[in-house]
Amino acid sequence: MTTSILKRTVLAAKYLEMLADADYRLIDLNLIEPIDAKDALGMNSENTFERGGRWYHLRSDWTRSLVAYSDAFDKALSRYGYFGPVVRHKRTYYQAGMELYQAELPEMLAAIQMHLDFIQAEAGTNIQTIIVNDLRILGKYQTKYDLSEEVMQVVAEKDLSSLAELLGREHAIYQLLAQPVKQQFAQIQAEFKGEADLAFLEGLQALLEGSQSKFLVDLSFTPPHSYYNGIYFQAFLTDYQPILTGGQYGNQSFGIGIDLSQGGLS
Repeated sequence: MTTSILKRTVLAAKYLEMLADADYRLIDLNLIEPIDAKDALGMNSENTFERGGRWYHLRSDWTRSLVAYSDAFDKALSRYGYFGPVVRHKRTYYQAGMELYQAELPEMLAAIQMHLDFIQAEAGTNIQTIIVNDLRILGKYQTKYDLSEEVMQVVAEKDLSSLAELLGREHAIYQLLAQPVKQQFAQIQAEFKGEADLAFLEGLQALLEGSQSKFLVDLSFTPPHSYYNGIYFQAFLTDYQPILTGGQYGNQSFGIGIDLSQGGLS
């Protein structure tokens, strides 16, 4: 355990130094956060408690905490970096990361590149796989082909048999989902060629060209939090645990978190 703590602390210090050098404001917030009683109703009850007539929440997600901090104290600042614990499912995890507000595409891609370089330098190996979804793409299919909510529910469940019954096997959305995941992005590009909404995915694909990392666009890859509204991705060093998680939310906001729970990169 001592080795794990030391490795995590050293790695977190290197990560925060990298962010500070890139002009991110480093933030340290309390794990126990005061909240309004009305907000407590919409939060995870495992992390929410009342003491002396006040409501509190054990931080389960840095993004929500930083948005609240920015709104309350410093709306003009656009770059934050952090490190500290979060509590999920009665377990403590250690996470470092960054948030960008009013972020443009080049800035978001540069942030991803910075993290990939950091992982490669500290782990001595490239990211194995990046899985990404743009939550707007299925909406583009729905609009283009006037798909009903029933069809969209079947699409979300990846129920190809029911989808074939509803639309037929020649329909574009069936053809897309029937493809292996590694082939789907090429079909999406052909469907919406030249459209600006694909710029992030195409930029990320270009960023990874020449590396040994696999780039997969998977429309069934769903984020754990409802505030994501654009790109959502995870990067894996192994087949099991993501080392990076990030995406777009709100109005031009973007964040990346790096999991340090195991004490380092492995």
